[in-house]
Amino acid sequence: MSSIGRIFVSVADVKILNEQMTQEIGSAVGLTESGFSSEIQSNLVKGGYLNALIDDIKHSRELSINLTSAVFKPEYLVMQTGTLIETALKDVYKFDECKEALNGVVTLNEIPTKGKVHVVKPDGTVIDVTPTPASKVINVGAGINGQCLCSYFYGLPNAESITIDTRQEPMTVAIMMNVHYRDTDGTTGIYQITVPRLKFNGTIDFSFTADGVSTTSLGGMALQYVGKCGKAQYAEFVEIPDVKTNVIPDAVVAVPSTISIAVGGTFTANIVAVMPALYSNLVLTNGGTLTFASGTPANATVGAETGLITGVLAGSAVVTATYTPVVGKTFTTTINVTVTA
Repeated sequence: MSSIGRIFVSVADVKILNEQMTQEIGSAVGLTESGFSSEIQSNLVKGGYLNALIDDIKHSRELSINLTSAVFKPEYLVMQTGTLIETALKDVYKFDECKEALNGVVTLNEIPTKGKVHVVKPDGTVIDVTPTPASKVINVGAGINGQCLCSYFYGLPNAESITIDTRQEPMTVAIMMNVHYRDTDGTTGIYQITVPRLKFNGTIDFSFTADGVSTTSLGGMALQYVGKCGKAQYAEFVEIPDVKTNVIPDAVVAVPSTISIAVGGTFTANIVAVMPALYSNLVLTNGGTLTFASGTPANATVGAETGLITGVLAGSAVVTATYTPVVGKTFTTTINVTVTA
């Protein structure tokens, strides 16, 4: 086992795609925290003398993604509410607009659209004024001069709004996270974590603080998707090193290592790298670092890079496969070929 350690560096870079993974629909920026958590339930099987533990059955694995951003983006609300951004004329409320009263007459910046105008007069007293329809001018009382604070509804054209709908579910998206790492030998790179189906939890959590550091939380649970060979999966981790390195196999083998073909028949060699512990075995790709040669081409030929074996004449031949990794030793394995008439 290697003595080189690996550390994760800072927060992840996050991209959000539609569920079909055909279009980017957003990104999480200004993150202060990012992470994932995988939990699994236990069912303890006990019995016998003193109720000893017989087995610990693990089940119901869950994977959650949690992001905290110092930056607010409207798409965060869209994803958590499941409702789209609407652009339309909206009534919004003007807070404490400071306007000068001249003998009681105040001209507002906007035309009030509904309700009364709440006015704090220069002496601190408060009145509610019914505005004249389609007019910015209000009267706060004869003889009143000075600055007034006016609050009222007015129409904002092309306003973008998001509704928190009680009947709408949060969105299901695909999320990709690039997590930066650094090894103790100076090697750097990223792990790209892909969650093809993430259902946002619908929790809308904004934190506003007096020191000006406001945060937005965004999170959800991974839903299963069908991966290789029909297996149910939640996520995939892919290492992308800044400088490409290769794990050297323990051996290479031909599967199968003995074949029989007729004259004119063909068979494509299948070469597998037997990898060290903790790594799955690797089917090698023909060409480049993997080459082939026939010991008796009069009986059977083989494509030097394709591995395609062709029967030529009844008899036998030994095909040798040679694998040369980017670094490390060269590996060979053989296929015993019998050609029948």
